[in-house]
Amino acid sequence: MIEQLLVWLGFTVGFLVYSLFRPNCARIVIGLFFIAMSLGVNLMFVLVDARSFVALGSDSFLPFYRELFETHVAAHPVAFALPAVVFELAIGVMMLFGGRVARFGMIGAVLFLVGIAPLNLATTPNVILAFAILLLVLRHDPKRAGELVAASASKPVVGV
Repeated sequence: MIEQLLVWLGFTVGFLVYSLFRPNCARIVIGLFFIAMSLGVNLMFVLVDARSFVALGSDSFLPFYRELFETHVAAHPVAFALPAVVFELAIGVMMLFGGRVARFGMIGAVLFLVGIAPLNLATTPNVILAFAILLLVLRHDPKRAGELVAASASKPVVGV
């Protein structure tokens, strides 16, 4: 598992750096990556051995995830895995478009990555990839990014 963690960590950090210098290309690369993962990896798991999805969350450091995967996902692995495949494919395709569609795809990717980050140790670097994509969202619409920063700066901090 440590090898998987190190490889994935290297990929996520590499993508973060790449996205800082080539944001539009990075958006396309990550969209293609999501499509490839959806069809080439996760769909193959569904078709060949859907129960392999149970193992993903059985080692989670969150008790809620372990229980969810060991009880509900184990009982109906295809019912859980197939919607994930479709969602991953949809957000990958959306990221290939420009404008608002790409932004929604990138936001979906951030939510997806943060949601699966606690599955096991090897998926924890997903938060780095989610951060890189969030930066792409903010760069995709600089005016909106400025509004978000201004709004957060103008709100008083409570409890500090």
